[in-house]
Amino acid sequence: METINPRFLSLDHFNPRVAEPWHPDNMICPENDELDSYTFPSDSLSERMDFLLLSLQSHAVSNPLLSDDLNSLQLRGFFTTANFRKLIHALYSQRFNHLHIIHWPTFRPETISLTLLLAAGMAGAAFLHRASQDSNIPAVVLPSSRLLETAEDYVFEELRRWSISAEAPRSMDLGLEFCQAALLMGTAVDSDNDEKTCERMANHRLPILVAALRSHGLPFARQTMSEDSTEWSRFIRNESWTRTVAWAFFSDSLKTMFYNIPPIMAMREMDISLPCSSGLWYAETPESFDMLRRMEPLAPEPLSLSTVIEDLLGDEWDQRLVYLRDRLSVPHLHAVIMSLHLVIFNFQAIMMPACCYPLLIRALDRWEMLWDFTQARVPQSEKRLLGVARHAHELAWLWRMIVEHSGGKTQCEVKYLKRNICYDTTDFSRFLQDIKS
Repeated sequence: METINPRFLSLDHFNPRVAEPWHPDNMICPENDELDSYTFPSDSLSERMDFLLLSLQSHAVSNPLLSDDLNSLQLRGFFTTANFRKLIHALYSQRFNHLHIIHWPTFRPETISLTLLLAAGMAGAAFLHRASQDSNIPAVVLPSSRLLETAEDYVFEELRRWSISAEAPRSMDLGLEFCQAALLMGTAVDSDNDEKTCERMANHRLPILVAALRSHGLPFARQTMSEDSTEWSRFIRNESWTRTVAWAFFSDSLKTMFYNIPPIMAMREMDISLPCSSGLWYAETPESFDMLRRMEPLAPEPLSLSTVIEDLLGDEWDQRLVYLRDRLSVPHLHAVIMSLHLVIFNFQAIMMPACCYPLLIRALDRWEMLWDFTQARVPQSEKRLLGVARHAHELAWLWRMIVEHSGGKTQCEVKYLKRNICYDTTDFSRFLQDIKS
C-alpha cells in the first residue's frame, strides 16, 4: 500500500467530533430507524432528568477534586427530555461508525440505569460538537467542560462502587450498563486529544473498567450459540458482555497505539467469542432473531481473538486458512489486526532480536490473505456501514511499517519506535507523516 487514507492520518476515524455530522435528515439507515418509534415518555424521563441533575450536583459537592459551582441554568438546559432525545439520536446515528456495544432495538431511555443514560447523552454530545456550528441544526445544549468532567467522575465512581459491592454478582445486568457507560464516557472525553485527559483515562479510568471486568471473570467468558443462548433476551445479555469486553480491549489497544502506553489487558484474556454478525445483533424481534439464528452456519468451535492470533503466528496454516476465511467478517479482521499490534508492541518491549521479526511479517501476510477474501464478499452498498472496520487494511499497512522499521538502527532514530510514553499523538502523527513522505 503506497498511500493511506487522509482521514486515517488525521485520526478522524477515531474522533467522534470529526465524524460525519449528525442531522435529523442525515441518518445512516433512515428506512429502519428504531429510535423514531421511541415514545420518550415526557413525565418519567423528565423526572429522571431532575434526578440526574441532583445526583451530579451532589457528586460535585462531595468530591473535593471537582468544582461544586456547576451552572444551574446550564444544567437545566442540558437535562431536558427534548435535549436528551437529540443527544441520544446523534449517538444512535453513529452506531455503525463507532462503539457497537448498545443493543438499540431494546434500548429504552426511560428504563436503563441513570448512569448509562448520562453516558449516552455525553457521547451523543461529542458527535454533535461540530454539527452544532451549523445553523441548520436544531438547537441543542451541549455540556460544558466542567459538566463533562463531573459526569466522567460520576460514571466511573458508580462502576467502581458496583465492582466491589457484595451485590455485584446478583446485579450483573446493572454492572453491564455501568461498563457500557464507562466506554461511552471514554468516547466523550477522549475526543479532545487533551494531554491531561489522555493520561487520566489511561492511568485511572480504563484500569477501573478492566478491574471490574476481571473481578467477575468476564474476559474469560466464552459464549456459544447453545440452547442456553438461543433465547433472545439471554443472547442479548451474553453478546452485550462479549462486545463490552472486546471494546475494552480495543480501547486498551488504541492507547497503546497512540501513546505507547503498555497494555493493561493480555491476549490470554481475549479468549472470548468473537462478536456475532451485525444482522443477528440488530434483530428487532425474537422472531427475526430466531430466523436469522437458524440461518447462521453452525461452527464446531467458537472462534476467539486469541485463537486467531495463534493461527496467524503458528506453523500450520493452509487448513486453518480455509477454515478461517469462511468464518471471519470484516469487523472480525479489524479486531484481529488491533490485537496483532499488541503482539508487535510486546516484541519490541522485550527487545526481541531482528531475526524474530519475519514471524510478524508472515502473520501480516496471512492476515492480508484473509482480508482480500473477506472484504471482496461485502456488497458495495454495505461497505459504508462498516465504520472503523473499513480502516483495518490501513492498520495492517501501519503495523508492517512499524515492523520493517524495528529491530535495527532505524528504530533508534525514530522517536515513536523508542516506545516512550507520550500522552498526546505528536510522536504517532510524526511517525505516520515520515513513513508516508
